[in-house]
Amino acid sequence: MGRTTTTATLAKIDPDNGLAEDEGPGTLKYLTASVRHRFSFGMAQAVFSKADARDDDTGIPAPEAPRTIFDLLTTLDRLPWGLHGRGEYEYVGHKLLDVGNPEHPEQFEAIPVGETRIAIVRPFMDGRLQLGVDGMIARGYTGQTTETFAPGWEIGGPPPVCAPGVDGIPNNFACGTVERAVGIRMVSWVGESISWRFGSSM
Repeated sequence: MGRTTTTATLAKIDPDNGLAEDEGPGTLKYLTASVRHRFSFGMAQAVFSKADARDDDTGIPAPEAPRTIFDLLTTLDRLPWGLHGRGEYEYVGHKLLDVGNPEHPEQFEAIPVGETRIAIVRPFMDGRLQLGVDGMIARGYTGQTTETFAPGWEIGGPPPVCAPGVDGIPNNFACGTVERAVGIRMVSWVGESISWRFGSSM
């Protein structure tokens, strides 16, 4: 169990991600539990972590703060035909992206993410050569945050053009904006691997 306090700061992560408002001061409370058990043929491990971050002034959950994470890992070293297996499932719960403001009253939440990873390896030549197959079954989006777009702008369309500002320079981000939750869809994949260890076997 742990507790961490943060100072008031600008929540901007980088030019394209994160909020542009001041956040905090805040308090982050978290609880993490881990259990591991070794068998004669492998190992199993489970990790659970729960965090809650809130603004000390308002009590509102901090946007883009840590949330529930669950991870289950299993290794099997005595499969038939000399195979070694590894499986892992990770779940990352939803998080608050934006509590809203007068211009954008809508509240945005991230979609939970789930990943299932599987790997099978077959060693040869006393372990110097290893052939493997691995893959991942993914659900959800990575890099979830909020972005603002010019009204009427559509994906694939030309960049929005706004009227010149007070200094006569066009400002394409100051002609009214629409906020949206965005993210990159995670994809499932499968691959092969070849590993060769140089030198004498150990």
